[in-house]
Amino acid sequence: MRPLAGLARRSRDLVGIGQALAVARSGRAHPQVDGRVELSGIAAPVTVIRDRHGVPHVFAESEADALFGQGFVHAQDRLFQVDLLRRVAAGRLAEVAGPTAVASDRFMRRLGLVDRAGRDLALVSEEQRDLLIAYARGFNAAMRTLSALPPEYQVLRAAPQLWRPEHSLLQQSWAPNDMRGDWETELLRERLLHALGPERAAAVDPAYERAARTASGAEYSPGDAADAADRLLAAYRAAVEAGLPSGGASNAWAIAGSRTESGAPLLACDPHLGARLPGLFHVAHLSGGALNVIGAGVPGIPGIIIGHNEHVAWGLTAGLADVSDCYIETVDPSDPGRYLAPDGWRRGRVRIERIEVRGGETVEEVVLETRHGPVIGPALAGETRAIALRSTTLEATDMITPLLDYCRATSVDAFEAAVARWSGATFNFVFAARDGTIGYRLAGSIPQHGPGEGLLPRDGASSPGPPDVLPADALPSQRDPPGGIIVSANEAPGGPLELGEDWCEPWRAERIVELLGRSEQHTVYSQWDVQLDRYSAALVRLRDVIRDRRALDDAELQQRLDRWDGQTRPESAAAALLEVVYQEL
Repeated sequence: MRPLAGLARRSRDLVGIGQALAVARSGRAHPQVDGRVELSGIAAPVTVIRDRHGVPHVFAESEADALFGQGFVHAQDRLFQVDLLRRVAAGRLAEVAGPTAVASDRFMRRLGLVDRAGRDLALVSEEQRDLLIAYARGFNAAMRTLSALPPEYQVLRAAPQLWRPEHSLLQQSWAPNDMRGDWETELLRERLLHALGPERAAAVDPAYERAARTASGAEYSPGDAADAADRLLAAYRAAVEAGLPSGGASNAWAIAGSRTESGAPLLACDPHLGARLPGLFHVAHLSGGALNVIGAGVPGIPGIIIGHNEHVAWGLTAGLADVSDCYIETVDPSDPGRYLAPDGWRRGRVRIERIEVRGGETVEEVVLETRHGPVIGPALAGETRAIALRSTTLEATDMITPLLDYCRATSVDAFEAAVARWSGATFNFVFAARDGTIGYRLAGSIPQHGPGEGLLPRDGASSPGPPDVLPADALPSQRDPPGGIIVSANEAPGGPLELGEDWCEPWRAERIVELLGRSEQHTVYSQWDVQLDRYSAALVRLRDVIRDRRALDDAELQQRLDRWDGQTRPESAAAALLEVVYQEL
């Protein structure tokens, strides 16, 4: 009977796919984009006009109605995407995807983002909560107007749940996750340490050079240690002496009006997100009350993440500061709810997460939360240790208020004040204002590490506890530099603070500065050339290493590399070869 049952399930899947394709072809799954719709939940009429690119422009009399309209168009355009991301963040993907999603759900349940979203909602003011409610009402109203659900639901034989205000906070805590992975780097460094020893591990671990370019223009001199390489080596040696148990790229720049043909500043931003369909961002224009802002938002979250209003334009890049720390906890073998601290055994919080699995048995995940954070170790492939994750991105905070405040900002000072309240994952904000000001600010909640701290997992039993967060006013920033150009491309921000070691090398930033330096007067069109530049300084350096080491015994191939101009064109055999060599290395 089993083969027949499997065939029956397969037949139903094929029928579901066929129905989905039929729905898509019929157009019934497409949202209504013209005419009138009578809806409850708004105080006055809301108008949505889609331009020739399909970008919705939402016009309302109040902020609440404008965000109702944004929720409405998000559900129209991205319902399945938003619902899927909500399931991922909540650890409920296996309910529709089956056993293959259990690993993802186990990890997300251990992070406890649903619980965090509930705590975040309690921190939001009544005014902001009303705006979250308005957005949710608009999202749900759009779902009710669809004559058919998107075809993915036909395939999965599932249906979306109604949107609630805390779901936007859940989405906001998870959406930038691709841009923060320093805790994984700690575990990777640990593997290097045990495989190579401290000296060799430090030799192969890239250290940011003191003389390299920084985003704020300040010298790179974190802490009082002499050299980044020395800090790495000291961290590795300290880990050995302590007997530690074993086990994204983006660009933005601003140009002052003194260097543009129009006399007004220019801003460019390229978030460099991974390729996906649909993409993470959704472009929209919101007008209502104090809001008149256009740009890229994230479906499921009210407001505009990257964009401009009538006074200020802003872009952002991944901050890459060290916001996460791993602690190896010692758990009492006779009582899994206790763990060791400097003052003895402590009782942790234990929660039981039950993961419903489509076509399988319910998985019960017992999660221990220590003073450092949730224990994530058992959800990591090949890991059995009790690794607790302390991350400022997991701590309750109000992130929706600063987002909406910088969308409303009528001056540079108001914009920077809102950005300074941004907490959690770190971002480099680059901005340009109508009054001619250009500026930069690193924003986010960053633990206060000493030189070399935070590079490797630490022993939880001897740790004094999670460090305090650096004050926002101490983080790197600048306004109106003498050269008239601000560039951020994930390089180190510079300054005296220990902010981490996992910056991108500055070659992208240096290339942007080089290209901008070729002209004293820039236009919007000249910025396109910079954004579409295909020159790879990293692959040129690799080409030179291969040549200097005489690593090729093919003369013709070496000549191809010697003639290569550094442009990674699709038809370039030299670029393809170097890219493959890089990936293999």
